[in-house]
Amino acid sequence: MARRSIVAILLLPTLAIAQDEAAARYQAGREAFEAGDTARAVEELRASIAARPSAKTWLLLGNALTRANDLDGAKQAFEAFLVAEPKSPKRRTVEKLIGELAVLAKTKLAVTSAPPGATVFLDLRAEGARGKTPLALPAVPGRHRVMLELDGYEPASQEVKAVEGEIVPVAVELHAKTPVAVEPSPGATLSLRLPARATASLDGKPIDAASSSIELLPGKHQLAVEPPPLPTTIEVVPEPADALVRIDRKAVGVGVKLAIAPGEHALWVGARGHEALERSLTVGAGERLRVQPRLEPRGRRLLALAIAATATGVALESMALAVYLVNGVVLSADVLPRWQALEVTGHVLAAACALTAVAGYIGWYLLSRAMPE
Repeated sequence: MARRSIVAILLLPTLAIAQDEAAARYQAGREAFEAGDTARAVEELRASIAARPSAKTWLLLGNALTRANDLDGAKQAFEAFLVAEPKSPKRRTVEKLIGELAVLAKTKLAVTSAPPGATVFLDLRAEGARGKTPLALPAVPGRHRVMLELDGYEPASQEVKAVEGEIVPVAVELHAKTPVAVEPSPGATLSLRLPARATASLDGKPIDAASSSIELLPGKHQLAVEPPPLPTTIEVVPEPADALVRIDRKAVGVGVKLAIAPGEHALWVGARGHEALERSLTVGAGERLRVQPRLEPRGRRLLALAIAATATGVALESMALAVYLVNGVVLSADVLPRWQALEVTGHVLAAACALTAVAGYIGWYLLSRAMPE
């Protein structure tokens, strides 16, 4: 016994070091995942699991591998989460995700570009790159926005619809950013009319948009014009549809689409009878972000408790009634008190279940009518 205690004491520092390393690796993986660096997120989360496995790490790893298009690895990670935390409130959601992986494996977007090698983003640039063209990209059935970026070329995007069980081709032609060569005659001037927020440069030097004309020296010149940046917008399509939306703590209405400054923003969505949702969104310049938050109804557990208490109370009261009927039969004097005690116990327990059911129904009703803060 003493030897076992000594071994346990010697192992404590090792366990503490493993816990610290796992926590640090998990935090690094989470930050990388939120920053869109999927490859680093997978690396850090695998290292965290190697140091000390945990349910939350398996869950985040499953999401990262899904984003990285490693569907087999994602399924294994989600299944490991269910084993590590079988009674998790997220169990049904994770089981649904595992079912969706089978759909993703058969539903893909075959993304190609001319020239190849473009970085591909799907729906949200903030979620990180999905790979480079040519790319077979798993996608849930429905409408998506495929975005491509390649150095020296204008960014491009295309709206597509993924069809369950099919491989949908997505071909995008990229246009190079090439300056215009200008060779003026002696004494020539350059006149520009730029759209609002557009910029231009001549021989690498910015041109003042307020200038109506510029005198040009003889010889060749390079004129580059940058179009105005696309408007940055965010569209929130909540479920339920009447949910209230706040961005950066300001109410913006119900189911909104609005222009927004590029950068990080705080999103809050709430609806009567539902749990509020809060999350951080990063919107790039010119990005059109579409978010579809789904709110969970409030009071589900109380309703389940009330229903269970009702069923239990009915069963106990039925038992008490049965005992009462048996008491009406002629029983021996030594047996009758026991049956009477059993009847009283049944009535008491049934009454307790009834009170529990009433409290559960009232709590569920109040929560289902309350508006989250």
